[in-house]
This record gives sequence, C-alpha cells and structure tokens, in this order.
Amino acid sequence: MTVNSVLRSVQLWSECNTSIEDCRRALAEIVRVVKPNAKALIMEDTESTRLVTRTMHNLDQGAFIRSKAEWTSMMEEFFTIEYSWTFDSGVCFYSGFVLRRK
Repeated sequence: MTVNSVLRSVQLWSECNTSIEDCRRALAEIVRVVKPNAKALIMEDTESTRLVTRTMHNLDQGAFIRSKAEWTSMMEEFFTIEYSWTFDSGVCFYSGFVLRRK
C-alpha cells in the first residue's frame, strides 16, 4: 500500500459521516485504491447511551452516528474484519476496525 493510497483513503473516509450510500461509496473507493490483501484501519464514532456522548454527537450534528453492529455489517460488504474494538475517548465512543481487502 502506498502512502498516497493511505492518504486518499483517510481523506475520503473522514468526509463520509453522512448517509449509508455515501459510506458505501467511500468503502468501495478504499477497496479500489488498496492492493489485494492489504490492510486498512478505520475508526468511526459509535453510538452510546451516555448523556455527555449523546450531547456531544448532537452538538456535532452527528445525525449519522451508527452502532458498532451497523459499522460491522457495512464493512463486511467490502472487507474481511481481522480485528475490531470499541474505545472511550473520555467523551465519545469510537469503534476501530483492522480490515483486509478481500
């Protein structure tokens, strides 16, 4: 995987916190730019029931914050998930995925 591939993928993904269709287009583009069997790391906001997290998402206009299960389902359409986890940044929760291109 080249640096340009990584940078293009990261930039593309950071702009797709919108509709499911936009996220699927972004994932398809990431698949296009990485070599077969290459790995990708994606981290994304994850839903939480914690009041401070929900407030932060609302202030950030996080209308498309999804559950880890929703992210997993979407990513499995394009990648093999080698490892995933959820972590607390202190305010928000994030899910991370180490993905391998199929």
